[in-house]
Formats: sequence, C-alpha cells, structure tokens
Amino acid sequence: MGSVFELHCPSGPEAWTGITPGQAQLKLADADQYKLKLLKLDFPSKNEAVLTVTSYKPGSHHLTGVQIVGTDASGSHVVTLAP
Repeated sequence: MGSVFELHCPSGPEAWTGITPGQAQLKLADADQYKLKLLKLDFPSKNEAVLTVTSYKPGSHHLTGVQIVGTDASGSHVVTLAP
C-alpha cells in the first residue's frame, strides 16, 4: 500500500443523499481500477465529503470517471467526482 491522503470534495448537501460512510465504494474507470482504494469517507459538514484513500501505484494520476457508489433501502446512489 502506498501513501495515505485525503480528497476534499465540496458539494451541495443533496449530492451525498443515500451515501453512508460504512457502505460507500470507490468506483474507477477500468484502466484505473487498481490505482486508488477508499479507506474512509467522512462528512465534516453538509457541504463537504472527505475521502481518505491510498494509492496502489506510485506517481501522480489523472483519473476520469471517479464515482462513489452506495446502496440503501431506496436503491443505488452514485456521486460522480471526476467526469
């Protein structure tokens, strides 16, 4: 495992509806799927999420198609972080 770092994601409070820290998963494009692993998801405020991640591959990364996926009783929920 590589270095641990945080990604701060400001957003509106409705963006994270249905996503809970314990069941959230990081979804990456097929070519990037082993570059990052989500260790923890926190919501320090209603307008921000903080993802604690680790990198499996050294160097800098340009990621596309990054999503946080969660499922609750009402169904699946997806938050897109990088188009």
